[in-house]
Amino acid sequence: MTADIRSQVCDYARSLAGLSADPADELSARVYRDTIAPGETRARADEMARMSGCALTCRAILRRFIEHSILERPYRTGCAVSDLVEIGRMSGVFERGPRTAIEPGDMVIVGGGLDGGGSEHAWTALDVVADPGYEPTPGLLVTGLDGGQRDAGEHQLISMRDHEIRDGWDITATGRRRIRYVLDVAAIVARFGR
Repeated sequence: MTADIRSQVCDYARSLAGLSADPADELSARVYRDTIAPGETRARADEMARMSGCALTCRAILRRFIEHSILERPYRTGCAVSDLVEIGRMSGVFERGPRTAIEPGDMVIVGGGLDGGGSEHAWTALDVVADPGYEPTPGLLVTGLDGGQRDAGEHQLISMRDHEIRDGWDITATGRRRIRYVLDVAAIVARFGR
């Protein structure tokens, strides 16, 4: 069951890669809005399409697999990451102590705060490969689905991106950020799944 749900989450997440809020691509922009802002008014969905889409994309992926009151009510601006963390807490994810591993389908929240290494960001792990060649501790090479990216026209874009996980840091081509939370998607779906 766990492997199957992880596979389903990753398949759905991959289907979102390439979606853009660019109004010049009307179909993509409509699907993007419908994905991150279902049930919202058109004006609110347009507004949300201009917001950073990283945690909004994670929320959309969870919404596909779980029923939760946080995801059913209208979106509160600035609460996407805290909503994810709250869903994780309510599922019991944090009751087992900090997680050191990232598995396919898990959602990773990085950065923020004084020592976080940059702005807050959330992404979904797709492919995870151990990289034991790093000393003193092994690392992970992860392909992630990252919302909140920008296309050439500066519109929100969902894309796949490489992440290197080392000593509690998420390292990408644009910098490094401290890992704050890893949300176990299997535990979340087990608790709140449809």
